[in-house]
Amino acid sequence: MTVLRELKSIMEDPNLKNKEKKKRVDEHLLAEDYIKDWVDWRADASTSRDKDAVRMNCLNMLRRYLMFLVSNEDNLELTLTDLKDEALEDGIGTKAWRRIQQYYNWSLGREITSYEKTKKKTKTLRSAYQSAHVNIRGFYSKGVHVHFSARYKGPREATKSSSNVVETDRKLKLIIRDSEGNRVLDREKIEKFFDLLPKREQVIFGIILTAGGHDIKDVLHIRLGDVKNQERFLDNGKYFIFKGNRNKGGEPFICLVARWATELIIRYKNNNWIDEDSDNEFFFKPALYDKNSDGNGRDNTEDIPALSPKIVSYNFRKAAIKSGLVKEDRRRKQGEYNQLRPKRFRHVFETLIEYYEVKFNWPRNVAYCFMGHSQDEHQRYSETQLDELLDFYKQVEKYLTLDVVVIRSGEPEVLANIVSGEVQTLRGENQELKTRLGELETTVDELVSNVHRYEELITGTMRPEGQQSIREAFEEE
Repeated sequence: MTVLRELKSIMEDPNLKNKEKKKRVDEHLLAEDYIKDWVDWRADASTSRDKDAVRMNCLNMLRRYLMFLVSNEDNLELTLTDLKDEALEDGIGTKAWRRIQQYYNWSLGREITSYEKTKKKTKTLRSAYQSAHVNIRGFYSKGVHVHFSARYKGPREATKSSSNVVETDRKLKLIIRDSEGNRVLDREKIEKFFDLLPKREQVIFGIILTAGGHDIKDVLHIRLGDVKNQERFLDNGKYFIFKGNRNKGGEPFICLVARWATELIIRYKNNNWIDEDSDNEFFFKPALYDKNSDGNGRDNTEDIPALSPKIVSYNFRKAAIKSGLVKEDRRRKQGEYNQLRPKRFRHVFETLIEYYEVKFNWPRNVAYCFMGHSQDEHQRYSETQLDELLDFYKQVEKYLTLDVVVIRSGEPEVLANIVSGEVQTLRGENQELKTRLGELETTVDELVSNVHRYEELITGTMRPEGQQSIREAFEEE
């Protein structure tokens, strides 16, 4: 069994290059079955095509954690197996949790009793929190199978920024009450924002708003094959159903996309893909790729990368500012202070779905299933009860629908609602044109009167018999 002292000697060996140090340490880590199983699980659960990169990220996390452990002389005689055993001693992860807290503070360069101070401290509270309370806690939870007590929470200082974001979001309300007292989308604001988004981002927006189980990264990892496999349903105006594992944490999810957003998916496919394209390609293309060109001198589409979440967030921010709903602000360039960022609409979906879960008396935690959270009920619905889940979704679909696209559907009531809405819009526009025409007629009468008055001033009131006045000639013309 590998002792931590041995790993420390490898990491501090001046005769080895960094690449060789990492390779040797990784060999020791992967020799432990529980570590190898965890790394493989993370790679399999990830939606990334580059599974080796996912494995490398996991090993990078653990190497950093080992640097913390070996900085304490008292830990050097521990083995990698001992780390697993001590975490499972009391069943609620007391020792593991204590190490996570110490690792968090150590990452920030703080003094920890018996530990050497790190020379490469983490720059931000958020990064330290991500490293310790997300990554290493996830390693203990999923790899070591430690069931942490509910009382174990992250440091308040690191999670404070989240509360600031919530307060900022509350200044721009996207959910209002309708005439019957139900919670509904503020369609006026949201449709104004939607109209200013690029076409690609409109499709992404529709999926996030109506299928909140997706984080933005999950949406950007939808494959062309995922859409092709459902074409026979989608062409009839049905729901796009997407099953998979969340990029964050690997939890399984099943999401239903509303019919108006499904229509946007089909239009995007028809305008950006051809039938021969690989099913394994990411569905949403970066801007330099299009239907008729490889865009970057590539021989085929095999190398088309996944669209970056930062690009999508940037385009959301531009549309938000242009709409006038969000003011330009230096902090909003970071994304989290933009009240119309992609993540905000996942929260909007969650708020509505939880409200209607209570209103319609759904079984416990159906909303958690829609959100892709880790729950026993999620497994049940995702595997055996799709029809039941669809029935629940149909109850709330109308509260998630925007009047931004005509849905191709054989259902008369859907088409009737769409036509009725368009007729009302045309009637309003017609009335507006009539009003403007009346204003123009009044203006013409005033101009004719002025011309007559100026004529009398210039030529006098007397004219040769039979000669038309300027006014009479103007009116005749």
